Amino acid sequence: MLESSTTIGINQRVVVEGRPDLGEGEVVRIQEIGGVIQADVVFDRAGEPVLVERLRPVLDLWDRLEAGDFDPPLDFLLKQLAYQFPMQNAGGELSNSRTQLLPHQILLTHSIVNSQRRRFLIADEVGLGKTIETGMILRELIARDEASRILVICPAGLTKNWQGELHDCFRLDFEILGRDFIDERPTTWERHDRVIASIDRLKKLSRIEKLLAGPKWDVVIIDEAHHLTRRNRGKTTTQNYRFAEAIRAHTRDLLFLSATPHQGDQFQFWSVIRLLDDQLFESPEAMLEHRGLLSRVMFRRTKREVTDALGRPIFMRRQVHSQSFPLGIREREFYDSLTEYLQEGYGVAGLGETRTTRISPETAQQLFVLQEEMRQLAIEILGLPSSTSQNAEADAYIAQLKQRLARRYEEEITEWALDTEEEFEAAIFADAEIPDEARKVRDLLRLVPDGTDRKFDTLIRAVEEIRREFPKEKFLIFTQYRETQEFLSDELSELYGAHKLALLHGGPLEDKIEAIERFWEEEGAQFLISTSAGGEGINLQVCRVMFNYDLPWNPMAVEQRIGRIHRYGQQDTVQVYNLVAEDTVEQRIYFLLEEKLLEIARTIGKIDERGEVVEDFRSEILGFLGASPNYQELYQKALVDRDYKRTAAEIAEAIEKAKKASEVLRALTQDLETFDLEHYRQLKGQFTLEDLKSFVEKAIVRLGGTFVPTGHDTFRIDTPLPLREFPRVGTKYDAITFNRELAMRRRKVDFLGLGHPLIDALIVFLKSPQWRG
Repeated sequence: MLESSTTIGINQRVVVEGRPDLGEGEVVRIQEIGGVIQADVVFDRAGEPVLVERLRPVLDLWDRLEAGDFDPPLDFLLKQLAYQFPMQNAGGELSNSRTQLLPHQILLTHSIVNSQRRRFLIADEVGLGKTIETGMILRELIARDEASRILVICPAGLTKNWQGELHDCFRLDFEILGRDFIDERPTTWERHDRVIASIDRLKKLSRIEKLLAGPKWDVVIIDEAHHLTRRNRGKTTTQNYRFAEAIRAHTRDLLFLSATPHQGDQFQFWSVIRLLDDQLFESPEAMLEHRGLLSRVMFRRTKREVTDALGRPIFMRRQVHSQSFPLGIREREFYDSLTEYLQEGYGVAGLGETRTTRISPETAQQLFVLQEEMRQLAIEILGLPSSTSQNAEADAYIAQLKQRLARRYEEEITEWALDTEEEFEAAIFADAEIPDEARKVRDLLRLVPDGTDRKFDTLIRAVEEIRREFPKEKFLIFTQYRETQEFLSDELSELYGAHKLALLHGGPLEDKIEAIERFWEEEGAQFLISTSAGGEGINLQVCRVMFNYDLPWNPMAVEQRIGRIHRYGQQDTVQVYNLVAEDTVEQRIYFLLEEKLLEIARTIGKIDERGEVVEDFRSEILGFLGASPNYQELYQKALVDRDYKRTAAEIAEAIEKAKKASEVLRALTQDLETFDLEHYRQLKGQFTLEDLKSFVEKAIVRLGGTFVPTGHDTFRIDTPLPLREFPRVGTKYDAITFNRELAMRRRKVDFLGLGHPLIDALIVFLKSPQWRG
């Protein structure tokens, strides 16, 4: 209800004609300046001088009440809810995160976000979602306007993984240093606010200086923080540690992530804690004596203690089976010849324990001649025309041929980082030249088996046995190699039809999404064949049967594969089948590892009713093992030595060290606060995503937009005009949902929750003076 401008006076509540965005204000002074009457008005958000002739008085709430000037009840309700929804999102339950949010993750987010001093080590056990927890924390801090500059530091092999997870799950876009931009000069850091960088790239002195010359960060996250090493009372300090010392003073919040923060060295662990709080413990001995104080800087929860919102265990059981099979005659001949070829190569390269070789000038000349012979042979095979690139193309072919001979197929690189470096299973071959190598390469090529093999026959027998009882059972098949994936695709297509297959491998995200959606559909693909790189970060709880057609050397990589189906939401006991060829180096080392694990588990009572290693103990020990021992070297040495005693001793030593580190960490953290479901229930907000959907539907329609159902839990929205003025808000959304589980399966559906540009714009508008309510 507006009145004439002639009634404007001091302390008058007013609005400015044509500026509804300013809302209501109060006149604090009126004066004439150059013949123009101006009023100084204090608005809710700022103050500014305004021409008096543009002011219109408004009634205060009591005057409006007396005059019977009420806003519609729906408008009042929408404004109140716009305030309440963010306040009721303490743990992120209403966020638009495309991932299942679990009670322990919500509790952690709430604890850290509401801490006055945010410097913590998040040490939840492998599989409990530290990356997801970090994303939830960042999303909430951003929503509170408490984080604009964020730096994520991780191993090189995890940079793309972090970028994808933060984008796909939280709609947070980050740039990767060295891929999306380079830091040519210190001013570079003034233009990039959300960055992911490998610690190996950042820790160089020249880069540290540029980084420290730039603006400070609001949040710095360091993944795999147990690599910030300092040993022997400070005498050995790595570049990683020095970098952490430098960056901790250049950020407000500092978060370390590590499932295995204690590597069996008390001084080393104490040194990591000092990076977070150098006043907490004056020495490693003080830390042991006052371990309860660790709760000030550390969180750790284990799989066995966490539950879902109803108090049920998150993880179903799983059973792992080793399916051995004999090699066929030609396969055995190829394997033996290849083994001999590799043994000779390693012998020349000096990889055996007692065999080292110094190449004389005469031998070097012979190797040069051999290289030329191999090059000419490659040119003939490829039919390469004479050109400046002829030799380079021939050399590339030779290198590819060696790798194919060594592992039979081209392996696709996985981005999974199991330790300091990405888990790259390089081919087993030596760089040294092997005498008479050209002839041996020709002979080996003639021995490469064609068609299916015993491994494939073993796979089909197992599949058919399961399908006889469960015709619609879905199968996840993991392989290390793209060529093996193509082979399996061709063979399974002939047996079951191409429409029953979906393929996952490294490549465009859209291809992954399409394959995952087909596999999730009840009548969709029955087989999903994935490389390790293709399987990163995907959720496949719809499946309970998995085959490891090729076993990675590092057993933790197998655990991460299993984690694709053995996760929250899985309704059945997971069945895993590892296909292992009999009488091979791979089988011997695999069983050596299993035997040692079982031996230790028996001595400390960590076996289940079936006499197998308890699942929690297995994943815990393998997590502490990381990439030690070096599995590639184990295979190489085993090939050369033909004696598994040293191999067995190395495996035993590594497992024993991992067990001790696990025990020490458990003792140190026994006084930390544990998972408390009752605390979660008290914290949990009163609103659900279904409530948010009702709110959005009413608000969108009230503002002049449309909200139309298009399918099961999906809708179409035409954005009302007042919201189109906000940044990043589209004019329409053809497929949206408020169902988190549906959004996790169908990436082409837009998931609406707090953090989505449309929802954020709607809440800001309804809270503003433009919406009276």
